[in-house]
Amino acid sequence: MPAPRHYFPGLIALVIGLTYVSWVLYQREQPTTIELKRKAKEAKTTEWYRATYGTDELTITQFIARTYEIHTGETALLCYGVLNAKTVRLEPAVELLHPSTTYCFNVTPAKTTTYKLIAASADGKTVDQSLTIAVR
Repeated sequence: MPAPRHYFPGLIALVIGLTYVSWVLYQREQPTTIELKRKAKEAKTTEWYRATYGTDELTITQFIARTYEIHTGETALLCYGVLNAKTVRLEPAVELLHPSTTYCFNVTPAKTTTYKLIAASADGKTVDQSLTIAVR
């Protein structure tokens, strides 16, 4: 007569496996501590912008040059400020820019050049401003 089959150990393994998979899937749906801290920081930053600047809209607060006319080989100082931007770029590209309320950098155009500052928010909205440096 054959020995009786015991399914109990296999059943325990199956229950443990299903419990583990369920826990993993549940955890994927739960925000991590890092995500919660990031969201809290974003909310605090937004509130600070609103209190300090009166807005939480994407805005270019300044895009200016120290001088708008230079001679060949000279440099011009450009400065910009943005609020609520996730990225900032310049066309034509001169250097890697970053969101800042005030940031300045030098350009040395070989000919008269129009620079376009483009700021983008986290939701994809963009704003831009242009200025021209004349080279004589």
